[in-house]
Amino acid sequence: FDLPILVLMVLVTLMTFPIIYSMMYLIPFTEIADIFFGSAARTAFCAPNVSPWKVFFENYHMSSLIRITFGLILLNFVIFVLWKVLPPCQLRKARPGGRPPRNLGWLFGQSTLAALSRICVVIVVLLAAVMVLTDFEIWEWEMNAEKMRLREQVCKRFMKSHRHSDESQCSDLEDGSPWWNLALFNASADAYSSP
Repeated sequence: FDLPILVLMVLVTLMTFPIIYSMMYLIPFTEIADIFFGSAARTAFCAPNVSPWKVFFENYHMSSLIRITFGLILLNFVIFVLWKVLPPCQLRKARPGGRPPRNLGWLFGQSTLAALSRICVVIVVLLAAVMVLTDFEIWEWEMNAEKMRLREQVCKRFMKSHRHSDESQCSDLEDGSPWWNLALFNASADAYSSP
């Protein structure tokens, strides 16, 4: 009777971390990516003659996040230079037999650089993941002509069902209107113009 309880406890213990990880990180990341980058991903998927990278770089949220990332990288560089140049930020060594010095400036510079560097790396990796995963999805549908026709049908069905509804989801909006009304999409997708 003890063996089934032991096996059950081991399984529950091993499954706890993946479940918590999914709930805490993967599901919120997916929802945030859909809200902010969903319209760009759907535009890139349904606009066959436009580069997905062009769609993403013209997306308001993506371009804003790229500007913020460049600002953080610049701030990181400025803090690094100040940390290396300013005398209060230099690491002072302890005198023999004396108290260790308070290196608050050095510690503040070190911790700020570490935090900003990590933030920049996480943002860049997440942005690249969103764009590259969209590219992979598009490439997978472009493997043969049958899948491309199916892709067109999926896009037509999605736009038809959402055009005739009164409410648009937040993830479908780009600059206040649905992504299928964007000039970038309409210039490349004449096949979808019929409702």
